[in-house]
Amino acid sequence: MIILENTFFNRDATLVAKDLLGKLLVRKLGERIISGVIVETEAYLGANDPAAHSFIGKTERTKVLFGPAGYAYIHSMHGQNLLDITCSEINDPVSVLIRALEPIEVIDLMQKFRSKEKLKDLTTGPGKLCKAMDIDKSFYGLDLTNKDSTLFIVENDSEYEVMESERIGISKGKEHILRFFIKRNKFVS
Repeated sequence: MIILENTFFNRDATLVAKDLLGKLLVRKLGERIISGVIVETEAYLGANDPAAHSFIGKTERTKVLFGPAGYAYIHSMHGQNLLDITCSEINDPVSVLIRALEPIEVIDLMQKFRSKEKLKDLTTGPGKLCKAMDIDKSFYGLDLTNKDSTLFIVENDSEYEVMESERIGISKGKEHILRFFIKRNKFVS
């Protein structure tokens, strides 16, 4: 497995969001590995984006967004944890939200964590995928580029047709075309 390095994330969030499609999100749980193909993402553009958590500036909640690229920003919405990954330079608080995955490995454990049997119900949304992969607030600030991390993203050789749209589930900054997804993938939210 080739883990994505800091240089992959240390770029414009829009490019990172597109390039994450098709990569594998990997979660180590002891000797077991849960993984899924990233099939949907959204870019958040910091100080220039009213939908970004960092739009109002640096707070205790958002401080990881102002740090180096490739770190986990875990936040809650409607009682569910969501995973963003920091991008760009230090003090440029942009990120990419991982919106959906196609489950690949250890699906039985994902089903257990989600209390769902149907494959389609496991990871078709940002809160669902975090629950299915047992990603909680303890992952806040985790370096996803560290080979010893319990959560990271790896290369995947498949090619996909990328589609673009407005972001969903937000009220501000909706008009920006910053949501990216794999065309015709049944796990897109």
